[in-house]
Amino acid sequence: MKSVFGFFTLIIFVTVLVSCEKEIIKPRETIVKYDQKEDFKILAYTSDNENDASKELQRLKRLTGDSVTINYSNKNKKHLVYIGYFENSFEAGKRGFDLFLDSLITEYKIYKNDSLVFDEFSNFNFIGKDRNRPAIYNYNLITKKAEVLWSRWGRKIISANFTEDRNNMLFVTALLYDIEGGFPLIRNVRIYRFDRLRNTVRRIDKLGKANQIYTLWENKRELKVYFNFLDSVSTSTVVQQIHKYDIDSGKTGMEEKIFELVTQGFPPPPVKSIDFIAPDSSYNFGVKQSGDSLLYYLLADYEKIQTPFYKSQGSLINLKWSRDSKYLVFTEKIDIVNDTNKHFNKRLVIVDVPDREVIRIFEKDGILNFDIHGDLLLFDAGYNENAKIIVYNYIKDSVYSEIKIEGGCGLYNIPSAENLN
Repeated sequence: MKSVFGFFTLIIFVTVLVSCEKEIIKPRETIVKYDQKEDFKILAYTSDNENDASKELQRLKRLTGDSVTINYSNKNKKHLVYIGYFENSFEAGKRGFDLFLDSLITEYKIYKNDSLVFDEFSNFNFIGKDRNRPAIYNYNLITKKAEVLWSRWGRKIISANFTEDRNNMLFVTALLYDIEGGFPLIRNVRIYRFDRLRNTVRRIDKLGKANQIYTLWENKRELKVYFNFLDSVSTSTVVQQIHKYDIDSGKTGMEEKIFELVTQGFPPPPVKSIDFIAPDSSYNFGVKQSGDSLLYYLLADYEKIQTPFYKSQGSLINLKWSRDSKYLVFTEKIDIVNDTNKHFNKRLVIVDVPDREVIRIFEKDGILNFDIHGDLLLFDAGYNENAKIIVYNYIKDSVYSEIKIEGGCGLYNIPSAENLN
């Protein structure tokens, strides 16, 4: 009897170990792997009646200008109306969402050939509080609902780092934050990889404790984690470990640097590079000093005359282009007092690139992070428990929705009052 108990204990122990290495968050109805470009399409309408399906086909052709086809499903015994052919799920989902916004379709799904696939556009992930700890959420643009995808006791997410297509994420977690010897201390740090197409989370490294942690994408595939801590023997020495991770293969290396606390202090945060050239190389973003101000330019290769489109008295923080290079979004740090005499220290600016025209300026507390998602601009606003995400349609110049989670939320972390300056 004793050996049987031990046997089952071993099984349980092994099972726990395996589950810690890789977790399937939430099984989807269908998960299809697609590593190459294939035809994706929008399922916009289903009907038992062939005449009704034909009428819907003609209506959609007339109103959308897209390619519209009908297939009969022997499996479901229904007539299926599809819109378009797209290179990937994101582009198909973007078009479906545009048609949904224009009330031309009421619901849709994305298919590749005859298989249902994950809609990469209408879903995006963010960080929000769950039971008083930062967790991974999914937000659906159609339903305007958020749900928890990954939340674990003892694992507080302190930094989420998405790939460019937001399909993968390397995120840093900690057991708790503390103070030791007058310095902040982050305990039991671990690195995880989240694959949203397969809906899995895998732990890829354990780093221990640190006084400071910074993350920076070296390129589209490699993330660097800057891990700074006081030497346990010589407390006047700061050790900086730079851990390197490939989004697919995991940890690829580590380098170490030494700093003297008295003369050098803690090493400064790594500086993120800004891409000043549009994706299609049609424009360059330029900056010139003019007295106490900065003049911003958008320059095409064929132009000789330079005319500034914006005058800033602050400093540029970040800049991103839309995929089609037609829009530019940047944030700047500046002391702002608006017409209502309310003070802000961040400004977010949206620019129509061909017209070189500022179309919208947001001045809100806690604007730290933003991302361009098709025709939508996602950005943080507020901090701590009031932190939220605003979804703004820059084509229609309207706020589509606001994401609010009890305890606060943000695109990459939950903004706090301490990191707004």
